Amino acid sequence: MRTGPLLALTVSAGVVALLAGCRSDQGFTPFGGYATLESDHGQWLSMSVAPDGSPSMAFYDRTQGALGFAIGNVKSDGIQWVYEEPDGYPDSGGLDGGDVGTYTSHAWAPDGTAWVAYHGVGQGSLKVAHRVGKTWTTEVVDTGTGLRPNTGRYTDIAIDGSGQPVVVYHDEGAGVLMLANRTGETWNTQVIATGEPYVGPDETGTTVEREADVGEYAQILIDGNTHYIAYYDRAQQDLVLLEGFVGAYSATTIASEGNVGQWPSLGLDGDTLAIAYHDVTNQDLVLAKREGGGRFERSILDDGRKRGADAALFRRDGRWGATYFDGRELDLYLAAEGTEGTWSISQLGGAEGAEGFHNEVVQDGAGRWWSGTYDYTARKIVVRRIE
Repeated sequence: MRTGPLLALTVSAGVVALLAGCRSDQGFTPFGGYATLESDHGQWLSMSVAPDGSPSMAFYDRTQGALGFAIGNVKSDGIQWVYEEPDGYPDSGGLDGGDVGTYTSHAWAPDGTAWVAYHGVGQGSLKVAHRVGKTWTTEVVDTGTGLRPNTGRYTDIAIDGSGQPVVVYHDEGAGVLMLANRTGETWNTQVIATGEPYVGPDETGTTVEREADVGEYAQILIDGNTHYIAYYDRAQQDLVLLEGFVGAYSATTIASEGNVGQWPSLGLDGDTLAIAYHDVTNQDLVLAKREGGGRFERSILDDGRKRGADAALFRRDGRWGATYFDGRELDLYLAAEGTEGTWSISQLGGAEGAEGFHNEVVQDGAGRWWSGTYDYTARKIVVRRIE
């Protein structure tokens, strides 16, 4: 049983910003009004914070088959968003840019450049868009290999110590984990993890064979010169961590009992590395933590029925928290660390619809915390302040 106070991580009643669409012209007018649009948008949501402290987001616009982007101005009653259209929207002549924008991830460089990595659905490619001033530039970074190439899924992007983007992603066609890093104007891509096929019993005891396939749910965190990369090994059904730098990674299996390791979310506090992930076999939310160079210790944060997918881990006031999906009731939940290792569990959203998909948590420049999620019923993003 997990009990204890929720501390400062309670929901502020009434402080909710609903995003009702995502069309605007390419010119960026800072905080130029609310959007009132009707598209199905917000899947593959990724949130970040600009160098000036403004929250931002990138997401898939399913109606348009396009990549959307928004920057927010925090108001007393929520966030005012201004939308941009980096890729896939019809141009001034009505030409459609193709279906792009799934598996989206987003980060800001210190120089104010916004970077977004995403999947080109139609081409089966990894694409990256970056924004300098008011101008978006898009690039095809990897087109995959093999007879049926399909790469650029499960992207995650981070900025390295030199201010350059680093992207990890899954190549479905090859079944490998890839990394793309940028030097000057040039992208370099390489395989950083390959798996082994599995032959053995499944959860029912039946002998099965699974082809080698690693890299789904990839996540990257960069601290100084060190990369931490978590990913799911589908053949072994394990959670694996890579540590090191480009060309020199060491691998550690973090969890391997049953089917574990989907939806990992990384956090670092001093020398403490934490990974929240979904235990698929038991349908639990689990947190693995390591102090310094020690071993990972695992704790079950929520063992309710079908809990723990799409976790977003964060660290606030010296304590861990995570938002995640309740797959039984289709709700958004919050787990907050209390005193002496206790955890408090509360419902954050979903009472009037299916929420809890593609969860994100960010802290803006004024120190306010925000939870973002996709509402599958209303087909839009919901952003709430976490007090």
